[in-house]
Amino acid sequence: MPSDYQKAVKRADMWFSKYIRRKYSENGVCKCYTSGNYKSVLEMDCGHFIGRANLSTRWHEDNARPQ
Repeated sequence: MPSDYQKAVKRADMWFSKYIRRKYSENGVCKCYTSGNYKSVLEMDCGHFIGRANLSTRWHEDNARPQ
């Protein structure tokens, strides 16, 4: 069973991903940072330059883009 901490991290990841995808979208469509393809925010993920294991940058806006 996940701990309260694990649940909190999962919830923070979910909201951060939604925020990043919407921040870089226009009319619900955003451009993939790596491929340049355009897709709906619902089809995109939140990609990180520095892996999510590094908690100091996990939810930093400069470390994430739609992917």
